Amino acid sequence: MNTYLKDQELYIFNLNKRFLLLDIANSLTFEIPPQTFTALKKRNHDFEKVINEFSAARENYLKNNPLPHSDKKSYECYSVNLLTTNRCNINCQYCFAKTSRAKHNPSSDMSVDMAKKSVDYFLKEYDLKNGIEREFFLDLTAAGESLLTTDLLKELAKYCLEISNQRENKVYAIFMTNGQLLNEEIIAFLNDQNQKLKKHCRISLSLDGPKKINDKYLIFMGGQGTYDQIRNKIETCLKPFNNLEIVGNVNATYTVDNLHFLERLKHLHSLGFNEIVLKPCRGEQVVTQKNVGKIMKEYSILCEYLLKNIVKNHDWELFHTIFNPWDYFGRYLLRVFFKMKTTRRCNGGINSFCVDQVGDIYPCPPLAEIKFKKMGNIEHGINKKIGQGLAEQQVDKVKAC
Repeated sequence: MNTYLKDQELYIFNLNKRFLLLDIANSLTFEIPPQTFTALKKRNHDFEKVINEFSAARENYLKNNPLPHSDKKSYECYSVNLLTTNRCNINCQYCFAKTSRAKHNPSSDMSVDMAKKSVDYFLKEYDLKNGIEREFFLDLTAAGESLLTTDLLKELAKYCLEISNQRENKVYAIFMTNGQLLNEEIIAFLNDQNQKLKKHCRISLSLDGPKKINDKYLIFMGGQGTYDQIRNKIETCLKPFNNLEIVGNVNATYTVDNLHFLERLKHLHSLGFNEIVLKPCRGEQVVTQKNVGKIMKEYSILCEYLLKNIVKNHDWELFHTIFNPWDYFGRYLLRVFFKMKTTRRCNGGINSFCVDQVGDIYPCPPLAEIKFKKMGNIEHGINKKIGQGLAEQQVDKVKAC
């Protein structure tokens, strides 16, 4: 049972007769007495007194325990997303990259030369700054299906491994796939790479959940659902050889008319996945102020289940599947548990970048179609003023926030 005090940005919970207060703005959780819970919930004559006392206590706590900024540590690693192809073999109904395929030559793939130039540029530009040798993640997810450019992926994975062997910190190759093109040859290659350097080359799998949920939006060009085929790939290519380890995580995309968070989480975990990412789509079914209430209700159902499972059964396993920085809710949990303050929506254009097929640099893939968001080019470098402008877009520097 929980209540949201919107004007105060506070949540209060009654969990097995333990009363908790969640301070949203500062990612802090406090246990409170029953009478305080009642005053807040019913807004009785003690409400103002309780709020004032809490505000003073919070101010004193933050003064003596300043929250670390979660952004700062992430500068020790950099991520570069290469849009290796616009081609795709399925027809996801919420895909934000469809406009890219409509505007460009659908057969336009990134060349090996351009991909290597991109790696070289970012290593030269951002490595060994301020005496810190940084880790790099080369994300080959593309604007289509990554495995349609298998030869390019293999070439880049080997190139990253070669570079990694020459430096203390590593360059990791990762990519997302819908899994339809997975086969024994690809799995063998990934295994070989990861034996040479642990977690060097891993995949993220796109699977939205059980069949009825997945097949609503994740479909083939002819309209058939993709669930049966990807489930077969999991059972035949991944599980028999314990190759779920090469899967960094499984991504489930939700829309406002297809939520079912708890059902998705339980199903994907039952398939053997230990890191699950639930994320909203970027298409027409995007989350807005009008429908955010539905999302909050769905997260409440998920939270109550997880909390009861932990308290009653001492079972943290399902909770741990989303306790990661890629899941939207997991990212928030990390802030709460480690008392971190996040000051910006993302690090796009700061320590995370995207390069398209011709070498143009953008903050992230969704902005790659917006020309005024272009930051520069691999040949000529990044416009530092644009990068500085993005770095300043944080809540403690924007007056309106």
